[in-house]
Amino acid sequence: MKKVIIVLNLSLISFSIVYSQPEVELYCRFNLEKIFKTIDHKLKYETVRHFYMESRKSNSFIYMLSDNTWNHYYQIIRGHSVLEAHNTDSGNISPVKRISQEEMNRRIELLDCTPEKAFNEYVDFIKNIKLEKEKYLNCIGAEVTKRDSSKYAKELIGLYDFLPPGQSNIHPSGLVKKLDFLKIFKVFIFDNNEDILPDGDTVCDYLEILRFDRPLK
Repeated sequence: MKKVIIVLNLSLISFSIVYSQPEVELYCRFNLEKIFKTIDHKLKYETVRHFYMESRKSNSFIYMLSDNTWNHYYQIIRGHSVLEAHNTDSGNISPVKRISQEEMNRRIELLDCTPEKAFNEYVDFIKNIKLEKEKYLNCIGAEVTKRDSSKYAKELIGLYDFLPPGQSNIHPSGLVKKLDFLKIFKVFIFDNNEDILPDGDTVCDYLEILRFDRPLK
């Protein structure tokens, strides 16, 4: 047991001496998937913040959202649906109607999370990754050197910034490939020691720099 603990705190090179290549790849895949989960925390915080802010505006669009749409955001925040979705006899979603302030307050309570709580979880998640910075850097470096042959070179991370209800235009940052996201994480979280991920506009600027293979200082 002592030998394993020592090995896991050494560089990826030392790790690969003891373990087979498939085991090393599995080890790094686990580490990199944890980095990708920072997006979940980012979106959760941005979603909660948006709904809290909009709930205070009497003319906000969120008063007109269907139960299915609310459940979509409950999934992001709580991990499961909360409201019972009702369908019409024809199979279509029931007509959308404006909810009262009292009902809005209830739905905000059902988020079971505040912007402050979501932000602290977001920051703490990144802090925990920073505690083992070297092992994550090693795995990022190993993947980046593969370039186009990396499995993450074609996979997208999904939505990068929170997309407000009713907004159909997706920001270019929503098309970030996982491999590029690993570079973004390295530069902003590890190199620049930022507490949270950069916003979508900053990401787009950085990706433009990557196109010309000029490293971000």
